[in-house]
Amino acid sequence: MKILICIVVSIVITVTFTFNVSAAENVTSDSESAKLTPACILFDVKSGKILYEKNAETSVPVGVMNKLMTILTAAEAVNSGKLSFDDTAVASAAANSVKGASVWLETGDEITIGELFRAVIIGNANDAAIALAEAVSGTESKFLEAEKRIAEELGLESTIFTNVHGYENAEEQISTAADLAKIISALNRYENDFLSEFFVTSLDYVRGDKAQLVNSNRLVRDYKGCIGYKYGTSKATGECLAAAAERGSNTYGIVLLSFPDEDKMFEYAEKLLDAGFENFTSVKAQIPDDLPQSIKIRNGYTPEVNIKAAEGQEFTVRRNQAQNIEIKVILPEYIYAPVFVNQKVGEIHYYIDNNFVYKIDIYADGAAEQVNFKKNIVLFLQNIFSFD
Repeated sequence: MKILICIVVSIVITVTFTFNVSAAENVTSDSESAKLTPACILFDVKSGKILYEKNAETSVPVGVMNKLMTILTAAEAVNSGKLSFDDTAVASAAANSVKGASVWLETGDEITIGELFRAVIIGNANDAAIALAEAVSGTESKFLEAEKRIAEELGLESTIFTNVHGYENAEEQISTAADLAKIISALNRYENDFLSEFFVTSLDYVRGDKAQLVNSNRLVRDYKGCIGYKYGTSKATGECLAAAAERGSNTYGIVLLSFPDEDKMFEYAEKLLDAGFENFTSVKAQIPDDLPQSIKIRNGYTPEVNIKAAEGQEFTVRRNQAQNIEIKVILPEYIYAPVFVNQKVGEIHYYIDNNFVYKIDIYADGAAEQVNFKKNIVLFLQNIFSFD
């Protein structure tokens, strides 16, 4: 049986996609003189599926790109209710002393959490990054501990950040294109909640229009459907970019690190995103109509329990393979008690060209207690001596 569904699929890049990538790789040939190893990744933002990568697991200095983790960690605090955008933060001497891009915070200045987010996201402000971290955790060092916990949850095995702004000690802010892609996917969870407006803003002001914020991510202005995220550059890192674009149900992201030339990097970024939209599409998983409604129980007081499949999600497929999906339900004839609600009892497997590509779990939608002979004897005796 063939059915239009969502899949995670290992891909062979099409001729058009290969041409675009190869042409862009020529851009990176000058990097040897800068002692940089360019890295790139194209991925599905919602699922995290990698569609193309080159040196994506190579650890490199990323400098101010570490602000993506600062934003994510602070966003987690807002999402949990620990902070709100209307709360007020007080700038410390540490925030005042940092150099580079800033919103000119003096020690003791008050600024809202919302303004700090805008200053970091749009204006790349280093003082705002420290003030935001201190508002969340009290000190920058404690905030970095919170970052580490989130990094572990996301599986960021190659990421080491020693400060929250990346301007100072840029060479010590280490990550990979693959790890930054995971941060982007995590940030995307908050896109429709409270961050999307900031990431797509080109020009803004904070502190009563005292400080102007200019977004250096050109794709916000130049690329159709761009939803953010960040551009950064320094001698230690080269040119770096993390961005994503959304068109319809498709959301693709890119991370480019250690590029030697800003203009060529942005040109490559557009080609890489174009290749994503031209060659891939997202489709939603469909549960087969003939999925059994229940499963038999052995050694239980209940002869069967109802079952349910997990909700189907959207995943990326090659456009020319979206119609060629085969489905197979993996479900035993019976299972043994005890059975608990939401216990996994089977899987739905999806194939393309006879290759396994994705699965959805099947769960018990009820419970079944295991037969207990001691309990049976008690019940039997109760029935015998019952006078009701």
